[in-house]
Amino acid sequence: LIRKQGYKLLYVPDVKLRHYRRQNLLSLFKQMYRFAVGRFQVGKKDRTLLKPSHIVVGSALPFILLCLLVMLIFKISLSSLYSISFCLFIIALVYGLVRTGSIVSALYFPLAILTMTIAWSSGFIRELLFPVETGNRRKSAQ
Repeated sequence: LIRKQGYKLLYVPDVKLRHYRRQNLLSLFKQMYRFAVGRFQVGKKDRTLLKPSHIVVGSALPFILLCLLVMLIFKISLSSLYSISFCLFIIALVYGLVRTGSIVSALYFPLAILTMTIAWSSGFIRELLFPVETGNRRKSAQ
């Protein structure tokens, strides 16, 4: 949007940026939920801002529920689900270990990734089905 209005983005290497890290899973969940709602709203205005990864993670909950339903209908053993879950846990654990270099921190990665995925998908689906009223629509209704 900024570039479309004729502005330029500059890289300034000596600028310091701080990220606020959430202190617990509930605040992380709320943050990711709000991010997903906002991303979907922005994506409706400018499709280039809605990346395939946003849609894939946004579809995670319905996909998981559909897989569970298929497993129930066709009486597929839950052992395959346990195997997949265990593999995903190990991948997240290794990723956390590579990123942090700490086994203690790495142990939190699977839970954090799961929390972020569920929160993002919840916010994305909520905004898809029940769009939040934006400020512009409220002002025009008055």
